Amino acid sequence: MSESWDDYAEGWDDNPDVVTYAKLAFQTLQEVVDLKGLEVFDFGCGTGRLTEQIAPLALKVVSLDTSEKMVGVLRKKPLANVTALCGSLADLGPSSEQAFQATFDLVVASSVCAFVEDYEATLVGLKSLLKTSGLLVQWDWYSAGQASDPGFTNTELQETLTKVGFHAVRVSSGFAMDSPDGEATVLMAIAQV
Repeated sequence: MSESWDDYAEGWDDNPDVVTYAKLAFQTLQEVVDLKGLEVFDFGCGTGRLTEQIAPLALKVVSLDTSEKMVGVLRKKPLANVTALCGSLADLGPSSEQAFQATFDLVVASSVCAFVEDYEATLVGLKSLLKTSGLLVQWDWYSAGQASDPGFTNTELQETLTKVGFHAVRVSSGFAMDSPDGEATVLMAIAQV
């Protein structure tokens, strides 16, 4: 695997697994929240596969990714109510020109949290972006708990979300994807401020 997500940007939207993952994430999202009129933050948006599906229903979507080329692909898409930003969550802190404090009704994080350096600190940052009663919805690969697995166990998600102050935390099997080793489970975590 490449060291940079930029290396994947050009063909990302054409990858059938990426298309399927975003479609299934969106379907499961619609089962738990009415997106109509919401202000949404898409953390780790990549090329915006999930953003594209949320945008027609939401009031606005702010999408963030650290890959300049991935964000570049998203910016070329005709999505009038989407602001695509390149940077890290730390770039959106209180001293940033683009600071967002308690701005969003919903934060989505699709297959990104397993790749961040500090999951707990990331959750604290995402929580600060949510309005009172706002929701975080996260999808990440299920891990059997081995260090080499890029994912989480149900318990890791539940405990970490609770530790940083989310409540009404629910973790479930969101959906499954075909893989060379059989079926791979994607966990879905829902947590409220």
